[in-house]
Amino acid sequence: MGYKQWLTSLMLLVCFSVSKAQLPTFLFPLDTLPLLSGNFGEFRGSHFHAGIDIKTFGQTGLPVHATADGYVSRIKISPFGYGKAIYLTHHNGYTSVYGHLSSFNHELEKYVEEQQYHKKSYSIELFPGKNQFQVKQGDIIAFSGNSGGSYAPHLHFELRDTRTQEILDPLAFSLPVTDTLKPVLEKVQMVLRDREAKKNFGYYPVLGSGPSNEPIHLLPGEYAFILAAKDLMTADTSNILGVYSVSIMEGSEPLYTRETKRFSFSDSRYIHLLSAYEDGLAPLELCFKEPWQEIELANYYHDGWIFLEAGQTREITIVLRDEYGNQNTYKFVLYGDASFKAPKFVSDYNEEWLMGEVYKDEFSVGFERNTVLVDFFKNALADTMRLYGHIINGQIDTLELLPQSTYVADRFRLIFTLPEMRKELKSKACIIRNDGILNEYIGGSISGSQISGYSRNLGKFYLGFDTIAPTISEPEIRNDSLFIQIEDDFSGISSYYPTIDGKWYLMEYDPKTGILFGHLANFSGENKLELKLIVKDHKDNLTTLSKTLE
Repeated sequence: MGYKQWLTSLMLLVCFSVSKAQLPTFLFPLDTLPLLSGNFGEFRGSHFHAGIDIKTFGQTGLPVHATADGYVSRIKISPFGYGKAIYLTHHNGYTSVYGHLSSFNHELEKYVEEQQYHKKSYSIELFPGKNQFQVKQGDIIAFSGNSGGSYAPHLHFELRDTRTQEILDPLAFSLPVTDTLKPVLEKVQMVLRDREAKKNFGYYPVLGSGPSNEPIHLLPGEYAFILAAKDLMTADTSNILGVYSVSIMEGSEPLYTRETKRFSFSDSRYIHLLSAYEDGLAPLELCFKEPWQEIELANYYHDGWIFLEAGQTREITIVLRDEYGNQNTYKFVLYGDASFKAPKFVSDYNEEWLMGEVYKDEFSVGFERNTVLVDFFKNALADTMRLYGHIINGQIDTLELLPQSTYVADRFRLIFTLPEMRKELKSKACIIRNDGILNEYIGGSISGSQISGYSRNLGKFYLGFDTIAPTISEPEIRNDSLFIQIEDDFSGISSYYPTIDGKWYLMEYDPKTGILFGHLANFSGENKLELKLIVKDHKDNLTTLSKTLE
């Protein structure tokens, strides 16, 4: 490493250490080895990861400690999302969030259960008063779990700015997490700025990839970069994490920089402008934008594009860095090769299916004498797109919208005219989306002879009818707990209502397994219990189980 490079790295490390020292210190919330299975700002499909995921090594029930003095300001319980979650507001201007819990401490557990019985609902959101549940740093507030949208036991931990509710990177607050490994570039792709191809397919074509020790030959034209990069924190874990900082230079000129320190929940609208996915690679980072797009999560110079002329070389430098000063630098050269024949990117969609070019303005189109309507609202798309639609095999209840990979920034509306049918069957009508492999229940609202529903994804849409009620398994009692499996193979479970001896009974639902479970310790002195369970799906088909528990 040369002296200038060494000095630059040292200054970056010092600045990072100073910035950390100026922030308050928070206590690590678990009594475990501080290893992560997910880090801040990672690309997670439809959103940026709002916190860190702390490993619990396959265990649940580990004590969760208050990270600083404060008070319980919010408790939320849901079968989805963060599952059982607790929010602490601290006196230093920050709020901490603890998600996917299994339970709360005794005082909070009692309070929550009382409120659930009062509201007769497992799902609940509570906002205790400032003086109701005060905590000191280190107090046990809850126990780790796997509730909600978690697919393995861990603790989701967030820090937020209390005033703005922006999400902050917890690793900037001196948590004792160790990172000894450098981020790694798996692949870099060069995309050609071909507007016709983008209109037809929804993305720019990839004409080259690297990095490479040899010059990468490309057709002369305007190019930008897509990165597949990952970070590993220590050799003790194989969890692939997102990269904290990315920088791309052309010569001495910057093209693109990103360093994720904080963001707001509303920033999730940018996720598909920054990320994409390809099998076998880490999440892709799109390091360019269009002139009209204002993305504040990254810095773009010339919008991330460079022009490569015939016979010209361009030296590209990519720097990946984590929050602990570990850094990897990659250099390669692009060469404009005039001998390359310009590829033709032609849509293979039937031109008769062309609906039109859609971007900012509202756009509506009807099919089969308007028996099927599609409404795109203002700013529904992030870029101009050629959208195609057609009724499949002349069936008025099956519509295909293409290209399927198109990202839709805001929901569009589908309206189907219902065929003549009995009233009781009409109420079971719903819209279904098929992506070529799986069916997705869209649902829809019925008004008169029409049903309307919303989607963010193109694909095949058709009318379905859900007339089959959910199924309920035989109850099973194990260790003073009651377990019941409930399933619905079409529209999904909408609600469940359990009672014992005519009184509402608290049961927790895990949609990952389809299991309802509740405690029976309070009924241990009784010989027989009369259980009644009503389960309903999203089309109001219901099943009732009545059972005497002995």
